[in-house]
Order: sequence, then C-alpha cells, then structure tokens
Amino acid sequence: DPVAGRAGLVGTQNIRNNESREGGLDHVMKTSTIVEAVENQPWSGEANVSVSIANWAKTQDAELLPKARKLWFKVQPDAGAKKLRKRGSGPATKDYELDCRECEFINSTLSDQTDVAGAKRLHCNRKPKRCFEGQQPGHEGFKLSQPERNALIKKEEASPILFPYVGATEMLTSDYADNPIFIIDFGKRTMLEASAFPNALKIVQERVLADWQKNAAEEKATTGKETGEHQGRVETWWQLKRRRSEFLNAIEKMTRYVACSRHMKRPVFAFLSTAFNPDSSLSCFAFDDDYSYGVLQSNSHWLWFITKCGKLTERFRFSVDNIFDTFPWPQTATVKQIDA
Repeated sequence: DPVAGRAGLVGTQNIRNNESREGGLDHVMKTSTIVEAVENQPWSGEANVSVSIANWAKTQDAELLPKARKLWFKVQPDAGAKKLRKRGSGPATKDYELDCRECEFINSTLSDQTDVAGAKRLHCNRKPKRCFEGQQPGHEGFKLSQPERNALIKKEEASPILFPYVGATEMLTSDYADNPIFIIDFGKRTMLEASAFPNALKIVQERVLADWQKNAAEEKATTGKETGEHQGRVETWWQLKRRRSEFLNAIEKMTRYVACSRHMKRPVFAFLSTAFNPDSSLSCFAFDDDYSYGVLQSNSHWLWFITKCGKLTERFRFSVDNIFDTFPWPQTATVKQIDA
C-alpha cells in the first residue's frame, strides 16, 4: 500500500541542523525516504521563528516511491502579487513566497545538494587550533568609553591592561569609529600584580564585584554548595570571565587575524589588527596570510558553511565544531582552483 507508513514533521529549521538532525531526520533516513519537504519558511503564527517541514514514506523501495521528490524553498515575493502573513497583533509582517523544484533525492538536511551531514571533524583542523570564539567579559563593567579610557590614562599608565574592543556590530558598521570601546583586561595577573594599576582595579571593583558577589550568594542558596561557577568567579573578580588566552597566545606574534560575525546573512570575513580584543560575537581565526583569508572567503567555504551551519531566523550561525573543524581545508590548491 503506497499510502501506508507515511508521516510528516513540522519543526523549527534546526531539525535539519547538527545535533537536532542527528537525533531526528538522520534516524528517519535509515529506513525511510523523504518525498517532499519545505527547506525553510517563516512560521505563520505569532512566534517569530522559521520552520522546516518534511514528509516521508517508511520505505526505500523505489517501486513504492514517486519518481521525483518535491523540495520547496523560499523566494523573494513578486512585487505585483505579495502575500502578507501577519505576525499576530504586532506591526511586523511575514512576506514571502515558496517555489518548488523536483529532484531525485532529498537528504536529511532537507537539501538536494551534496550531503555533508556525515562529515567528520578533522584532526589537522584542530591541531594546532586555529578557530576561536572571542572574549566573554562576563560583565559590562569591564568596558570603557573613549572619555573613560582617556580619564584613566591621565591617572596612571594603564596601556598594558587597556585594549580596543570590537564586536560584530563594530566590525560590520561604522559604530566603532563613532563610539570606540575599550576593555580592561588584567589577563592572568594576580591581585598583587593587578594592584599595580589601582585606578583601573577600582573601576572593576566598583562596577563588577558587587554583582558577582550577589550571583555567588544566590548560587550558594540554590545549590547549598560552597563551590560553583559564580562563587569561583568572586575569587578572581578582577579577571574577565573568559579571556580566551589560547587565542591571544596564538596571535601573539601576528599583526592581524581574520574574523567574522558568529551570526550573519552573507559571507563577511575581514582582517582585524591584533591590537583589538574581539568580543564573543565574533569567530576568530589565527591566520594572518592572504591565502588562508582567500580560502575562508571562497565560494566553496561559504557553500560548506551554509550547508553545515545552524540558523537563527534568517541568519547563519558559525560553529567551530560543525563548520571549521570539518571543512576539507585545501593544502596546495589556489583559491581560484578552490572556487572552480
């Protein structure tokens, strides 16, 4: 019976990505065949999410399956015949159209392109480690505006612990030029060593310490334990939550490194001076050569990126484990050959 053993699934678009796919559609594909799917579309209800839809038959017998599969995908709406889909009572609208193409096969990522779902992490991409997440200060109190930085410099020679600080917004816009941000980074200095910068230490103490002590007290009251993440942080309250020392050590002898936003709609990789400390909104690459930059910016890497990545609404989310670590990095080919 060609109708028996059929099922459908509507889920957030992450059902076709990474761990969500491994526990769901990868398992379905072991015994079944996806015969129709919607790659990605805005949810028609109030929730501001994008969804994917998959319909499958619990068979892999070609005699019981349609000769062609149907894959639906979102396209820019026709200006002359737009369909507005309201997002509840709010002012935003969801304006989109779907188109369909027939294909011979739909894989578990809801694509008819080369299936890279099973790509493994490559040792050569991980040793030595080249891809990192930017810093997580853990508190806004570590950040200084231009006037605050200038005032501190007038009081003491704090340049060894003050760094220009850039995130995805600053890298992709002119915000940094208009409103530069600096960060107080004591590194791994002990309290005694940090005391060599008393005015900077006072700023962090006044802005950060009380909040971290409050978090530590709440954690202790909740867990009943004397140790925990927040309680441990109080012991080194003058240090950043996650400084990313491994990354800073990797670029120590470089003059520049490559960075991209961890969430993006299009491929934008750029060189940043090593004078800048990166925020956690950036993925950073310990490369200072043009060849490596060319590979990251190449069409082949972008296709790998959008096939392997997770997504946040309409934005692609960069992941070290799933994208960089699995990418078959070329060793001798030129960037022109890679794109070809």
